[in-house]
Amino acid sequence: MKNMAQKKYYTRYRKVTDLYCLRKEKKRLFSKMVLYSNKMIEYEGSLSRIKSDDHFFEESDNKKYSCFSTNDYDNNMLMTRGYASTALFFLKILSSSESKYLNACYIYPCLFCFRHYVELTLKDTLWHYNRSGAEVDVMALNDEHNLACLWDKLLPLVGKKEGKIHNVGRLIHELSDVDKSGTAFRYGYYFSKKERIPSEPLNMRIDNKLLYTRMLQLYSFLEGLNDEIVCGYDEITSYNI
Repeated sequence: MKNMAQKKYYTRYRKVTDLYCLRKEKKRLFSKMVLYSNKMIEYEGSLSRIKSDDHFFEESDNKKYSCFSTNDYDNNMLMTRGYASTALFFLKILSSSESKYLNACYIYPCLFCFRHYVELTLKDTLWHYNRSGAEVDVMALNDEHNLACLWDKLLPLVGKKEGKIHNVGRLIHELSDVDKSGTAFRYGYYFSKKERIPSEPLNMRIDNKLLYTRMLQLYSFLEGLNDEIVCGYDEITSYNI
């Protein structure tokens, strides 16, 4: 009985110790993950306390800081491309990292950002086709989050773009099959009755370097498709000036 008790104690102690070491290692790695201009993010100890008159958004006189004013630039274009840039930026870090914790931390945000980029770009391209006279129900786009449905709406409008358009559509459908509603990479879990069930949209070890290439390929094609209709519409409307 004594040996059994000692064995249970040792097993429990080992689990607690392993968990502590794991959390400590994760914390150490996470503190190195957020990079800006090759500098480490400030540690919590060096931050000032939140004061009663602090606000989440503070006005700045610096004209180079973030702004939502459409008078300064095309917010939609920059935001859309910002999602793609964020995904590619962090995926590039993952491609050169051997840390499984770093990969586990960023793969969801990477895929979420890129998937959202694809959705926004497809919707924007459809909207521009509507402006140029094509029959597109733009109001229905608000509630449509399925990438395959958006692509299938766009495909008849773009005409034949050689053989690569088939492969582009195949990749978009593949991404859509994994995340039909835009929530697979948005949440790490979902609730079922009293349980919290981890979300596992892909049961595979992803090749980050090839994923980076696929993202660039889709980005290049979708941007070209969008530029084509935007420039075409601008050319048509320029005659009415």
